[in-house]
Amino acid sequence: MDMHAHDRRRCLAIGAATAASATPLLTACGAGFGGDKARNDGSAADDVTGPFDWKRAKGRTVKALLNKHPYTDALIADLKAFTEKTGVRVEYDVFPEDNYFDKLTVDLSSGRASYDVFMLGAYMVWQYGPPGWLEDLGPWMRNSSATGAEWDQEDFFPNLLSADQWSLKAGAPLGRGGQYALPWGWETNVVAYNTEVFRKLGLKPAETFDELREVAGAITRRAPGAGFDGMYGVAVRGSRSWATIHPGFMTMYARNGLKDFTVEGSRVKYAITVARTGGYITTACSHGIHAPWIAKDQCLPVLILSHGLASGGRTVVCVQLRYAFRIEPGPGQRIALGRAFGCARVVFNDCLRARKRAHEQGAPYPTSAELSKRYITEAKKTPERSWLGEVSSVVLQQSLRDLDTAYRNFFASIKGTRKGPKIAEPRFKSKRDSRQCVRFTANAKWSITPDGKLNLPKIGPVRVRWSRALPSVPSTVTVIKDAADRYWASFVVETYPAGEALPALDREQGIDLGLTHFAVMADGSRVRSPRFLRRAEKKLKREQRSLSRKKKGSKNRGKQRVKVARAHAKVADARRDFHHKLSTKLIRENQAVSVESLSVKGLARTRLAKSVHDAGWSSFVTMLEYKASRYGRTLTKVDRAFPSSQVCSSCGHRDGPKPLDIRTWICPRCGARQDRDHNAGTNIRDEGRRIRAAHQAVPPTPGPGASRR
Repeated sequence: MDMHAHDRRRCLAIGAATAASATPLLTACGAGFGGDKARNDGSAADDVTGPFDWKRAKGRTVKALLNKHPYTDALIADLKAFTEKTGVRVEYDVFPEDNYFDKLTVDLSSGRASYDVFMLGAYMVWQYGPPGWLEDLGPWMRNSSATGAEWDQEDFFPNLLSADQWSLKAGAPLGRGGQYALPWGWETNVVAYNTEVFRKLGLKPAETFDELREVAGAITRRAPGAGFDGMYGVAVRGSRSWATIHPGFMTMYARNGLKDFTVEGSRVKYAITVARTGGYITTACSHGIHAPWIAKDQCLPVLILSHGLASGGRTVVCVQLRYAFRIEPGPGQRIALGRAFGCARVVFNDCLRARKRAHEQGAPYPTSAELSKRYITEAKKTPERSWLGEVSSVVLQQSLRDLDTAYRNFFASIKGTRKGPKIAEPRFKSKRDSRQCVRFTANAKWSITPDGKLNLPKIGPVRVRWSRALPSVPSTVTVIKDAADRYWASFVVETYPAGEALPALDREQGIDLGLTHFAVMADGSRVRSPRFLRRAEKKLKREQRSLSRKKKGSKNRGKQRVKVARAHAKVADARRDFHHKLSTKLIRENQAVSVESLSVKGLARTRLAKSVHDAGWSSFVTMLEYKASRYGRTLTKVDRAFPSSQVCSSCGHRDGPKPLDIRTWICPRCGARQDRDHNAGTNIRDEGRRIRAAHQAVPPTPGPGASRR
């Protein structure tokens, strides 16, 4: 069990500032820390008494969120020595900066704070400080019992320390207030110039910041007449990166209540608008702030790059994942959600009916735009469908998109271009369907509130049971009501396997799936089959019998139907949890996993059908597949025709088929006594090795070096 030194919201944060040169910083996550409440200093430094002891926190665990960077590699390399010296174990996750700060912000704002340590950029101090997420390091650094004998704060350059001191009040000067960051490294950045622009305008690259400002002003004035219309200022990355060139600018912006640029559709969307008027720069935003400290002609047409921007022409793969959480809508919100489910269903059925009618009459196939106009926009104006306006229009549009997707899958299945079983033609939806759902995209303006609620348009803030932090800001949320009358919010997020690849191992595993034992491994370990359905059969029969005795159409029958659904859902949830835990364990502990590709459909037609469905082999193998891909492991499927139970794993002799009641046998060639399942697991592991060698398979390691073809 992890023993954290403090509550997870009381974290340490490692940060890096980047200007023309960069100074990585150390800050601390606050939210209290147990300081003197009477003084309201928010620091726990006064709680630290007695002589300094490196082993004071021995046996505890710290969870760190790190950004992919050489700094991180250096820090990770020192963790073993840190643990030996302090007795504190450090667990960490590494994410690329593209989605690192999204994950961090969502984690902190949700109030869960899954990490004790995280990396932070210098100007993010002014973003994360005011909400109370950072700790004042000053009292800690001045406390001799909290620092080693070699610590001397006077070793830092005074200007570096004062640059990270602030009162957390918008517009207040630096150098006063708490010490929210400490430098711990140094790096340089590269300034790149457009040589064509400089040649045509007769300018030379600047060697100082003053010259850079002057050159920028000259380009701003001369560019329109030289064929460079619309060229403005310095080009910096419009992302919340700790490795950008503009922390100096952003520090001042953020201290005055403004936000960083964001990017939508490959174009920068400004949170602030910078305009040049009469040779000076003014800022226009909702805060109505004019920043007098912005220098004259400080809009530069110079591209400034920090190292690490390029990846040698290779693409980092982005993966979309779904994270589902239980939600608890109130009585009024349940009615509003029911209305949304109904409106989405009506639009889907109306559009489906129109397309079926067109097909029967041989008329042109109605497009999505035509259907949207006729059955959403114009339908809202009619008395029969005026109630469609009571729900978010995004919900209705997404219902039409679902119909388009269903038709695409249907046609692809007919043509044979879609893998898997044949897909039937889209069918009409019913209000009695066991599963109902609506989807909200970013256009719907849904949001997660500071107190962790899900705010949905025309529904309101809904309580969410957050079981873990989202890895990045979600793009879409689907609200689902299942047969057990439970409500779920399913978030779609983007993540990068580069930050999730596990350290390489030299261990491989083969798995023989079965019924008595769910899995028997090549190393001899066994996992007994939980048999969730078998264990719940008595209760399921009792609830089902009670349902059959209720009068059809009665309220009691409806209540009993929910009880039956909840009993089945409990079995399915337990099975899914078992599959997740076992698949995660196997992927974490082995570099390569081999498993037999069983014919579940064929086995489901035998007398073992109920036990086969209860085991859920297919869903388990699916979990192994996506987790192996996500965490940089290799999963190999061995053909079902491979005689894993007939071949002696010791000498390779094939002894022929054996009935299921034969659990052990002796090899006639080498005399080895073989356990049927263990022998099969070993053979599957060895066959997986052979397949990988034949295909020259190299265990994938997703990351900046992974190319997407």
